[in-house]
Amino acid sequence: MVGLPAEESNDTKQCRNDEDSVNNGNGLLHKIYYTVNRGLVVNIRNRALPEGWYPSSEGEIRELLSEWKPKFHSRVGLRDIIAGIVPHAGWVFCGSIIADVLSSFQKNLETIIVLGGHNSPGGPVIEYSEDCWSLPSGDLSRDKGLSERVKVNLSEDISMVGERSVDNTVEVIMPLIAVMYPDVKWAAWRLPSDKSSIEFGKILASTVKETGKRVAVIGSTDLTHYGANYGFTPRESLKSP
Repeated sequence: MVGLPAEESNDTKQCRNDEDSVNNGNGLLHKIYYTVNRGLVVNIRNRALPEGWYPSSEGEIRELLSEWKPKFHSRVGLRDIIAGIVPHAGWVFCGSIIADVLSSFQKNLETIIVLGGHNSPGGPVIEYSEDCWSLPSGDLSRDKGLSERVKVNLSEDISMVGERSVDNTVEVIMPLIAVMYPDVKWAAWRLPSDKSSIEFGKILASTVKETGKRVAVIGSTDLTHYGANYGFTPRESLKSP
């Protein structure tokens, strides 16, 4: 729908696409808006996770980042870091870890790619296809050119569908990208936990090389859900936690 002429080119209109929204029982968390502005239709992804996952204002996010920065690991002797792995729980548990890893990336990036999970073996690659992600810490534009090129380069064995659910594996990372790298573009997919993800990674790497863009990649993973903080200490593990 991007690039379609609006009926009134100077108007700005917003309408909710209910078919692409998810209702969790407490109201709509996931909303996709089509904003008509200056004759163009832009597909915008808005916040889907409730406030407990990460703060709701840019000020709160910047305040947390200021608290975390003194504890970031030293980068002495390290250079040109372009990939990292982070957990994707709420920021109470791992926000500082996500920020620490992001801070290690080189600063002249054009695009940051986020690869999420919560996708069963045998499932399709799930693509975030919106043009823009509107976050409390700022709006980020998707690298549509790179994303479309990846799609063209996919092998016939890998299927792809659009993201239509509320999922934390990518979203918890995005507000920190917006505040720490406000000028970068983003691309994101959720990958199945099987060998097709390895193939997707190879295709992604070769596509990035084709474009010549300065790109960094974040892999989002659970690592562990064990412990009192997660309310998960099964009886059989108490003798040897």
